[in-house]
Amino acid sequence: MDALSYIGMGSMMKRLEQWINGHSTPSHSDETLPVSNPATGHVYALCPKGDIRDLNDALAAANLAFTSWSMLK
Repeated sequence: MDALSYIGMGSMMKRLEQWINGHSTPSHSDETLPVSNPATGHVYALCPKGDIRDLNDALAAANLAFTSWSMLK
């Protein structure tokens, strides 16, 4: 199935979220990418196409995690 074939099916399809700071979080962007079964090409979900705000959220979470993890011995 090509990208145009799944347009309009988004409301029926599973919509994934991003994993940031140990939590499932929605993207700041409404844009999505299809997730397909490589064996069949069947599109079974939509994943967020994150934007710069999502990247900044992930980087901030990584910075906090690094600070605490770097103190472990």
